[in-house]
Amino acid sequence: MNSPKTITILLAEDHAIVRQGLNALLKADGHFTMIGEAQTGHEAVELALKFKPDIILMDIAMPELNGLEATRQIRAANPAAKIIVLSAHSDYEYVERMIAVGAVGFLEKQSSGDILAQAIREVAKGHTFFSPAITKRIQDKKNQPRDQEGLLLANFGKTKNMNPPKTITILLAEDHAIVRQGLNALLKADGHFTMIGEAQTGREAVELALKLKPDVILMDIGMPVLNGLEATRQILAANPAAKIIVLSAHSDDEYVERMIAVGVAGFLEKQSSGEILTKAIKEVAKGHTFFSPAIAKRMQAKKNQPRDRDGMQRPNASRLTSRETEVLQLVAEGSANKQVAAELGISIKTVEKHRQHLMDKLNIHDTAGLTRYAISNGVIESNVQLTII
Repeated sequence: MNSPKTITILLAEDHAIVRQGLNALLKADGHFTMIGEAQTGHEAVELALKFKPDIILMDIAMPELNGLEATRQIRAANPAAKIIVLSAHSDYEYVERMIAVGAVGFLEKQSSGDILAQAIREVAKGHTFFSPAITKRIQDKKNQPRDQEGLLLANFGKTKNMNPPKTITILLAEDHAIVRQGLNALLKADGHFTMIGEAQTGREAVELALKLKPDVILMDIGMPVLNGLEATRQILAANPAAKIIVLSAHSDDEYVERMIAVGVAGFLEKQSSGEILTKAIKEVAKGHTFFSPAIAKRMQAKKNQPRDRDGMQRPNASRLTSRETEVLQLVAEGSANKQVAAELGISIKTVEKHRQHLMDKLNIHDTAGLTRYAISNGVIESNVQLTII
């Protein structure tokens, strides 16, 4: 019995699970109608011009046509279009480019659902709206023009804890807040799950997994501080009975093989549907394994190929210890020795020793080289590169 909504929305996002999660999140608010969904930049342009929604939510990293160029084309054809960027990439360069082509709002996917709803309402009124972190960076750029409205965000936090008991308990390890909230809404709507914990970093995932002992852990790969592979390795070393499903935008064979090698029970792309996700959770909770159809087909085709038992290194790469991998990730993410020491609870001298061992093993002699190695071996994620037309 959907009541009429006051604000119509077109969602441009290539990951099906994220789309479904945002759909559930916005539907629960009661003031929005999702009138279209686009999986590519080209679809976003076509649907925007066809439906003329009140608001367009635009991801940047879209296939076929990136969100920047899609925004440029939409605004060229319809200057009145109101576009809010919703992206994992919020470097000021991205923000500046999107504002330059006509976006009137920009939120990181780490933003909360309350902030997203507030942004949609404000932009629908004709205001601009940016997350607090982006607002600060805009203010720091003295020569950058900005709208005075919509820059200060309300702090809501009025969530109700009224979840009925569920048969399967879940820990979600995902660093993007909007994705977490969307998955929460999606799984809550199914009626068979209870989200008992959420982790924003790999380190938190390990701590909560050992503390809460959920029936199923949903694990992203590209996690800060400690990546999903190393977090999975540590969880299963401490609790071999843990059941972990990878839910990631990265599904190259190398990622899949590494995660299987350390003991995951399932692997889904974020392009998978909500129905596939719920089925995977139920099957893994029963003690079965579950892989998306595309991954299962590739696994079958490669069943005779040898895998690295450790699951972390490429065939010709030097094998790193768990601690060395942790140090490598933190260094590659830009942490100084003092910060690494504080994060891992070890001395600066021990950090220096681990860094030296890394460089000796890998025959790398500077931090930039370690960072390149970490990116190429999946320890950290590289930033999406935009081609500007």
